[in-house]
Amino acid sequence: MDTILFWTIEATIFCNVFANLNDIFPSQSRRSLVWSNWNQATSNGAWSIRSEPLLFAVDEKLFLVSGGGLNDIWSSNDGGSNWIDEGIAAWSARSGSSSAVLNSKMFVIGGEDASSRRNDVWSSTDCISWIQVTGAAAWTARNRHKSVAYNNKLFVMGGYLGQQGASFVYLNDVWSSSNEGVTWFETTAAAGWSARAASINVVYDNKLIIIGGVGFDSGYFTHHNDVWSSLDGITWTEVTPAADWISRDSPQGAVFDNKLVVMGGAGQNDVWSSLDGVSWTEITQSAAWPSRRYFTVFPLENRLYLAAGDANGALNDVWYMEIPGAPSSQPSGQPSNQPSGVPTNNPSESPTPSPTESSKSFKNQ
Repeated sequence: MDTILFWTIEATIFCNVFANLNDIFPSQSRRSLVWSNWNQATSNGAWSIRSEPLLFAVDEKLFLVSGGGLNDIWSSNDGGSNWIDEGIAAWSARSGSSSAVLNSKMFVIGGEDASSRRNDVWSSTDCISWIQVTGAAAWTARNRHKSVAYNNKLFVMGGYLGQQGASFVYLNDVWSSSNEGVTWFETTAAAGWSARAASINVVYDNKLIIIGGVGFDSGYFTHHNDVWSSLDGITWTEVTPAADWISRDSPQGAVFDNKLVVMGGAGQNDVWSSLDGVSWTEITQSAAWPSRRYFTVFPLENRLYLAAGDANGALNDVWYMEIPGAPSSQPSGQPSNQPSGVPTNNPSESPTPSPTESSKSFKNQ
C-alpha cells in the first residue's frame, strides 16, 4: 500500500510540474517542431523556373510577378499549389526590383531590364493592372536594392550600380517618399551601415531593420551578418556587428510569429529567429527545402511561404511552414530583396548575374 501511494504521489507531482513547465514555456518545443516542418505546395509551379520573383497577396490570393528578367503575373488561391496566368505587367521585363505595400497599394520599384537599370515606380491595387507613378525617381537607377513601407512613407535603401572599372559599386543611401512614390527625398547619402545590396529589410518593433547583404571592399566581395535599426532612416544604430548565423550570399528574411526570421542563402537551408536582433536561435539546421539563394519568402495569415530561387539552377517550387494562431502581418509593408552578386574572397570573380530581389507583401497592409 505504501509503495502504491508513493508512486501515485510521485506521478502526480511529475504531471503537475510538466503541466506548469508547459504553461511557462507555452510552445517553445512545439513551435520549434512546427518551424522545422515545411510542406511542399508544389514542386513545379505553372510559372517558369526563375530567381528573385516578387510576391504579393490580395484578399488571401497569392501573386507572383517578375523575376528572371520577366514581367508576367501569376496568381494562386489555394496556397501556392495551382497557379493561373494573369497576363503581362505594364512595366518592362526585369530583375532585381524591390517591392512594398502601402495604403492598400502594391509597389514595384526600380530594377534592371534588358537595356538598363531603372528608377521607375509602379503601383497596383489588384496586382494585375499597374500604373506608372514616376518614370524617373530622384534616386539613381539601381537594382538589388530594398524597399519598405514605414510611418506612411516608402523607403528605398542601398542597391547595386554595376561594375565600374575594376570595382563593383554598391550604395548605402536612403530615400523616402511621403506621396506614394511620386517625389523622393534623400534621407541620408551615407547610412551607418556599409554600402550593400541583397540585404534583408523589414519593419520590426516599430523600427526600420536592415540585416546582412553583400558589398565590395578593397577588391573583395564581402558578405555581412550585421543588424542595424533606425527610427527615421537617418540615424542608424548597430544592433549587432555579427549575428549568430554565418554570413552568406542572398539569404531571405521576414517578420513572422512576432520574431525576426533569417533563412537560406547560397549553400544554406537553415532557419534562424530572434526577438531582438542580437541573440539568434537556430530553429532548424536543415529544412526540407533544398538550400538556395535568390528566392523569396513572405508571410500570409499564419503561414510563411518560400518560393523559387537558385540551387545550382533556377527553381519554381513553393513551400510553406504553418503555425496555428501565429500572427503573420508586419507593421507596414515588408519587402525583401535579393542579392546583388555572389560575394567571394577572390577579387577576380565578379558577382553572379542573377536575380536579386524577392519581396513579400501582405494583403491590405
